[in-house]
Amino acid sequence: MPWVAHAQPKPAPISTSVQAYGPAPLQFGELRLPAGDGPFPVAVLVHGGCWTSGYANQRSMAAMADALAREGVASWNIEYRQLGDAGGGWPGTFWDWAAALDHLRLLQLSAPLDLERVAVAGHSAGGHAALWLAARRWLPAGSELRSGTGAAGPLPVQAVVNLDGPAALAPWVGPDAEVCEKPVLKALMGGTPAEQPLRWQQAAPELALPLRVPQYLITGPVLTEPLAQAYAQAAQTRGDTVQWRTPVQPAGSPPAGHFEVLDPAHPAGQLALRTIIDEALAPAFASQSLNYRCARGQKLAVAQLTQRGGAAFASLQWAGKQVLLQASPAGQALRFQSMPLASYTGLVWQLGPDGGQLTELRPGGKDRSLTFDCVPVKAGP
Repeated sequence: MPWVAHAQPKPAPISTSVQAYGPAPLQFGELRLPAGDGPFPVAVLVHGGCWTSGYANQRSMAAMADALAREGVASWNIEYRQLGDAGGGWPGTFWDWAAALDHLRLLQLSAPLDLERVAVAGHSAGGHAALWLAARRWLPAGSELRSGTGAAGPLPVQAVVNLDGPAALAPWVGPDAEVCEKPVLKALMGGTPAEQPLRWQQAAPELALPLRVPQYLITGPVLTEPLAQAYAQAAQTRGDTVQWRTPVQPAGSPPAGHFEVLDPAHPAGQLALRTIIDEALAPAFASQSLNYRCARGQKLAVAQLTQRGGAAFASLQWAGKQVLLQASPAGQALRFQSMPLASYTGLVWQLGPDGGQLTELRPGGKDRSLTFDCVPVKAGP
């Protein structure tokens, strides 16, 4: 039997908030909110199932939705019409994906959602949906797929996480018959890429590159490493940021299957969860400010700013001086060095697990420590 027939993870309890985003019976989602006042970042979850009714529904994403809420992330776990459902296929399935995402604007009126931090995570066929939702901003003006978008236009997403789903769609014409037990992409699109080139141009993420949002790919039996690498290379060539990673199994354990990535208790599911929370939904900027007490009795104030994607800066103030440094790799520590425009050049702030050291780099290797063994004492302005 193909992987679509495998047992799915046991669903988590039903959400206490079920919201309709359209009039059709399958146009609804489950909204989970963390404890607290918010506003909360939002993960939009799109289940898979070969784009075909009867294989999967939103319950397959419920355990991940619960895990996200327990860690402070609101989740909008959507249902949608698929092949075999009234109105499913082209273009209704795409309209549902779009309308469900844009419905967050209405949900925000009664729920504390941070719509500046929205990521879409999709499993299997839902991985294609997630990538398409990021790409739809670039649909041509006359596209019939725009009918699923409200007057305000597509809601922007911050990042996309594809959980073992197709990234490039066209390579699955043919193999889909084996994976899904029948050919589905031709039915979804109303024809092959040669028969319906305009539809494929609007629906296949690889033909819409660059998507202009970070993309994270979790590999598995469907999105194999070679397929992930090929898509990532194509996207990166066009200027996109794409990372792909493979779940690491304990020694002696078999590779993760197709559904383990949805189980937060499994290593593959943990990888997916942490990718959504720590990377896809990371703030555009993260900052912290600390005051240090150093061994020489000196005081040092450090304001650190980290951009999503890894760039980090530190503004240091001590003894009436202020300088801006930029981070560079330094083993287990974080090493900040003077920027070219800094007023005080040749300066290094070495930040380790328990403290830091500020060093002046001088000609001839005669470096000198300005402050050392600096220990944070409290959060400061």
